[in-house]
Amino acid sequence: LWRWKFTLCLNTVASAIETFKPQAIVASSFGGAVTVELMRTGVWSGPTVLLSPAVDIIHRLLRRGGELPIIPDGMTVTIVHGQQDFIAPYTDSLRLHRDSDTHGEFIDAGSDGHLLFSWNDPQDMKELVLNTIATSRRRRGTRRPSAVTRGAVAAKEDSTVRTTAVC
Repeated sequence: LWRWKFTLCLNTVASAIETFKPQAIVASSFGGAVTVELMRTGVWSGPTVLLSPAVDIIHRLLRRGGELPIIPDGMTVTIVHGQQDFIAPYTDSLRLHRDSDTHGEFIDAGSDGHLLFSWNDPQDMKELVLNTIATSRRRRGTRRPSAVTRGAVAAKEDSTVRTTAVC
């Protein structure tokens, strides 16, 4: 069942990336494992925010042998994880961040659990995503988006956000 669901989600999100060409991906829990796999296979290389990613747990559930997954070198990834997460262990995210050579940061959400209640403020999340995008642009030396693109970003940040893929 897990392999089927994981493969279905990989295909769904890969299709959404191809169709919508997002500026960034925000993924939580199981979605974090899906996103890291898409990064490892070259489907996604853009700015990414991982919230309580369940990368190691999904790797074990899928009974994949060998070393635990890492994020490919040079990707811009911000990881947020709470120390009281009893679903996807905090130490797994520390390992992912430590073993991966990424641009971005690890944010310790203190006593938060898996749902990261201290990160429920939309303004905080917006700033986190925009900072991750800015870090990626600085690293790549790309220009700030045009006024039209900035308007599109602003429109996506208000109540008109469309979910393109949910797994």
